[in-house]
Amino acid sequence: MLNFETAGAPHSGYCTPSATEGVVLETEFTFKCFDWQDTNPLTYEFQLGEEPISYGSSPKSASTVLPAGAPEVDYQLQINIIIKNAVGVEVATKLFIKVPRLIKTRYSKELCLQSSPVIDINLVTFKVHHLKGGPFILFGRVVFN
Repeated sequence: MLNFETAGAPHSGYCTPSATEGVVLETEFTFKCFDWQDTNPLTYEFQLGEEPISYGSSPKSASTVLPAGAPEVDYQLQINIIIKNAVGVEVATKLFIKVPRLIKTRYSKELCLQSSPVIDINLVTFKVHHLKGGPFILFGRVVFN
């Protein structure tokens, strides 16, 4: 009679984000795992959906900025973390991060310029006094068509 012992999955750990909400393409996120146990060395793969963020023996991801989540799911992004031992047995965990599309600032209002023919002006400075909390300066390009 032969007895075989199979490798178990990594266990008893958890993972956390550096923040649960952030500003699109601005907030730097890291993800870190704690207390995962196994008799074999572990690797950690951090993914945004199925896109890799980082991979290696460190239980901490590389720092990354994230795109906006979809409004249909309240701007939540799914971070997948795969903890794998040296013989290939893995366990996956998920984190959810909220990254809204709009950057909220003290001057959150949409400016809409509607114009008519003829002029192309580059690097024009506009002073906008009528916004709540103004005045402030908006740099940009205006194209009248």
